[in-house]
Amino acid sequence: MSFLAQEIPQNMLNTEFMQLILQRPVVLIFLPNTNELQRFVIGGAFTELAQVYELHYILPAADAEKMRASVPHIITTANSTELHIDPERFKVWSELFQAACVRYAELSRSFAIRANIDVARKVIKKADFTKWLKLRNWLRFGKAVLKKNKKSQTEESWIIQDGAAANERENFIESQLQKMQPLQAISDLFERFNPLLCIIPSSLLDLFCNEVVWSCDVENVACLILQSGWDNLSSKGILHKSSSFLACWGPQSVRHARKIQKIPHAQTTSIGAPHYEFLHSSSDDEIKNFRLKLGVKSDEKLILFGGSFRQFDETGILLCLDKAISKGELGQVKIIYRPHPWRAARQHEDNFFKHEWQHIIFDPDMRERYEREQMEAGYIKRNVPMFDMIYLARILSAVDAVISPMSTLLIESLIMNKPTMAIAFNDGKHSHNPSVTSQMTHFVEAKNSGAFIWCDNANELINNCALILKPFAFRTERCVERLIHDIVTREPGTYASRLNHYCSEKIEPHARKLRAIRTNQKRGTISHAYSAHLIAREYCKLSLDEPVIPGYWMHGWIPAYHNIHPALIALHKKPGQHVGYDFAAQIEDEKENVPQWVSRLDQAEFLIAEGYKQVKAIGLPIVYLQRPKVRRIPGSLLIMPPHSHKNHGPDDRLAELYAKMIAELKSNFEHIWVGLNEDDIAKKQWIESFRNQGINVFSTVDQANPNTLVRLNYLLSSFEYVSSNGFGSHIAYAAYCGAKVSIYGPYAEFPRERMKSTHAVKMFPQLLDDAYFLCTEAALQQHYPFLFVEPDKGKNLSEWGAEQVGENCRLNPDALADLFQWTAKSAAKECLLTYDK
Repeated sequence: MSFLAQEIPQNMLNTEFMQLILQRPVVLIFLPNTNELQRFVIGGAFTELAQVYELHYILPAADAEKMRASVPHIITTANSTELHIDPERFKVWSELFQAACVRYAELSRSFAIRANIDVARKVIKKADFTKWLKLRNWLRFGKAVLKKNKKSQTEESWIIQDGAAANERENFIESQLQKMQPLQAISDLFERFNPLLCIIPSSLLDLFCNEVVWSCDVENVACLILQSGWDNLSSKGILHKSSSFLACWGPQSVRHARKIQKIPHAQTTSIGAPHYEFLHSSSDDEIKNFRLKLGVKSDEKLILFGGSFRQFDETGILLCLDKAISKGELGQVKIIYRPHPWRAARQHEDNFFKHEWQHIIFDPDMRERYEREQMEAGYIKRNVPMFDMIYLARILSAVDAVISPMSTLLIESLIMNKPTMAIAFNDGKHSHNPSVTSQMTHFVEAKNSGAFIWCDNANELINNCALILKPFAFRTERCVERLIHDIVTREPGTYASRLNHYCSEKIEPHARKLRAIRTNQKRGTISHAYSAHLIAREYCKLSLDEPVIPGYWMHGWIPAYHNIHPALIALHKKPGQHVGYDFAAQIEDEKENVPQWVSRLDQAEFLIAEGYKQVKAIGLPIVYLQRPKVRRIPGSLLIMPPHSHKNHGPDDRLAELYAKMIAELKSNFEHIWVGLNEDDIAKKQWIESFRNQGINVFSTVDQANPNTLVRLNYLLSSFEYVSSNGFGSHIAYAAYCGAKVSIYGPYAEFPRERMKSTHAVKMFPQLLDDAYFLCTEAALQQHYPFLFVEPDKGKNLSEWGAEQVGENCRLNPDALADLFQWTAKSAAKECLLTYDK
């Protein structure tokens, strides 16, 4: 469970205070089409995520209005954004996939079929292992490893030609990707929302999938792909980047993800299919009423004939079945025909309604779209009308058996415990018919499972229909159970809960680390930490697109007793400093030429005495924020442990003792919360110890949030008491904001090993002992003993806090703009740095 997904006391709901605490990370959900809208949004896949994260939906511009209208209670104009993808750009991805089907034909039989490499498939089936290795080399590398064959039409000579084509198409893939760049519009979304992660429900080859995966890879944004359909990973597309996480239907798809898509083991899991949550048996009364409406008598068997997406003459097969029933070959039977909701257009199939039917019923739920397609060819493909999974569950509940020519309906019928027959024979009319589809990769386990009656001979159709009307055998039931478990995960809990658990436990920690990396890459100079440049720009009321602070501006509290060496006060950290770097030369140059903006006069005087020429005390960035107009919550205690430096995770004794000591204070306060730095949350520091004591945890400071100091200012001005058990800027900040501050509990010392990696000690290794001591409990107690009291005995130290952060050194807007060499001629603009509730 995410650290935010905890029960909140009712008396703390719907307040500005709680809105601050429960600020939720943004998750962007890219919905490429109405199929994914139906399966995932309407299917309830994101219901639990919505309680933990702020979900923002990205919709294809062409379908956005229709998608919002379908679920107005979930997707609105406020929580969605339209994204346009140039059709020509998507065409390139389609061409890349077609080329990849040849390039990677040996990885998936489905790719070979899509690329019309039927001959290659047959050779694989018949050849010995040596010949298979040779064939694989041809398909993978295009190398001339097969002997020349004089017969121009032999299988081997055909494969040689295809091997050369594979090599050529691989070059095409690489050249096309080099020509393209990640879509700027997606990068703009990342800048606007600063998402924790992106989620893409996808069949792989759609408007968004590879575009988003590529942008996430480049921009260091965590990405989770949710498998939409059964065959997606083995036949519907190729992921050209393997950095994303992938949540699959079941173990079979996980195997496909690793073998075919080359997604690492640690990035895959199986959580199921959200729309299958609707597959529950209807009540006896519902079944009885449904059959009565269809005109099915109580002594009649009812078979569902579910059509396939791929081309197949279903009308012709239904005519055969209708005739057989009339002849008494199947007993008292009726068949309800339900065409596939998104069926591909047929070239060699009669209109169902041109015939007179004796025992065949057309599913009324599909009639309108079927007739519309007959009158307006391409209607279904253009509009992709949605369908009702609850209604499908009712049909499956009401029938006695199911027949389908190679469709996911085969799995849905097994889930509903119905005897099922898979049609796998050729209709003699369409090239991509069930006899071809049945050989695709995702059907391999199903074909060999024993869970179906597998009908690959049209002459056996009637006999096999009779078999599915007989009771299930025990062996068949076991086969069904094993196959369903392999294809689609259905427990524990719901799809929504499994998805939420996977995001919280697996993806969120990684996503937070990635976001920290991305923030550092985009931060600019160290003077822009915690968006100091934006705070200064706002204070100066200037309109600067990219304000840059010249020199070094201190962003954290450094007590006066640290004035023992200039490296502990002055900043000299910048990119490009590597092992063996000449710090001495840099420092000497910067002493003369680079400004040092410190917080207090004692620091300025100290650095000037050490030879720094350009030094000025201007206060810390926090003093340039407006004091928030908020009500301080009586009896509220905020616990702010120091940065953990990976020392206070699960099972840490100090963290457990600290949490226990704070829990013992519950009777002294109305509310107790623990606020952690985003970095500690990402590394799961302190969290478990406080959770075990029933104390809620939330994020206080996140460098990835440009308003993070604004938010911290609100928080520290809202709690009555703030307490810590270690050294950090939060002590001075809390005092400055008027909270009653204390240091209490087992002191969390700054680790000596971690001190070695601080910038000051890297520049001057001999400073290690002094730098370490300055952050110890003994040093802090020696200089500020008044801080060491029990939390409920803390006092208002606002004057001391103001002195520590340099409030008396704060410059007026014009002076600060001049100091930073920003033009004062820019037009004034509205405030950008406000806390957004």
